[in-house]
Amino acid sequence: MTMSMSDQVRRVFDADRRLTCLRILCEGGGRASSSTLEKSLRLFSFGRVDRASTNADVRWLAAAGLVETEELRPDLLAVTISARGERVARGEEFIEGVSRPSRD
Repeated sequence: MTMSMSDQVRRVFDADRRLTCLRILCEGGGRASSSTLEKSLRLFSFGRVDRASTNADVRWLAAAGLVETEELRPDLLAVTISARGERVARGEEFIEGVSRPSRD
């Protein structure tokens, strides 16, 4: 079964957003709220990001072992990057569903 072009584009955006979340966490001391990630993603031109989609990405990253989460409220998560998440953010390890960082 082949994916449509829109499905392929969506997968690229999803993977880029997840990498960006990891990089924000790495550069921000390793911990942030999903609210902070949401606002930061908008700064990086992921314009249609909302809290629900950010929380979905964070939960995806947690299921992959790249972050740990703590629910602060039903719509707000505290997010801490794991050692594995740091390796993925630096391009030292690859996880399907997260873009590889560029070399520049």
